[in-house]
Amino acid sequence: MSTFDFEAFNQAYEQINHYERLQNIQRTIHAPGKITVLLDITEQHLSSPGAAHGGSMSGFMDVVLGYAALTKALPEGNVVSTVEFKMNFLKPIFLGDKLRGEGEVLSAGKRILVTDGRVYRNEELVATGQGTFNAYPLEKKSCTTSMWLFQEGVAPLMNTPLLLPRFFRGFSLLSLFVSI
Repeated sequence: MSTFDFEAFNQAYEQINHYERLQNIQRTIHAPGKITVLLDITEQHLSSPGAAHGGSMSGFMDVVLGYAALTKALPEGNVVSTVEFKMNFLKPIFLGDKLRGEGEVLSAGKRILVTDGRVYRNEELVATGQGTFNAYPLEKKSCTTSMWLFQEGVAPLMNTPLLLPRFFRGFSLLSLFVSI
């Protein structure tokens, strides 16, 4: 039986995900489809003095929901894209708040995943969300994207060759993150 090396993936993913890096978002994978994401609210997240912008919080919820879906899809050789998500803002979020997002996959079909997300300030629930994600093989990405992912050390997720130039074909792409 093979196991997916989520720690190695998480480290590689930090290098390519510019949005999460710029937001200083920290991620922890507890199990496939079950994650925790942390965010400290800084001035860049504000819409008015002291209060966070709804768009910033929506971006954070998309990370919570999407990363749960991604960690469930990766061991199957897939990546995900957001189809839709809904969010409920329950409490205002302020400068200096430390947020913890908990994401979990509720349903995982062959192509569609549904996730649940909850955002807490300490133990207080401040937002909830639900998302739908499309799972698809990485090799369906464009050659340019696939080459970039390969060069960044992230493409070695699949057990099938990417649509790459001839000298890359046949490379076992699961080798970096899967141990047998």
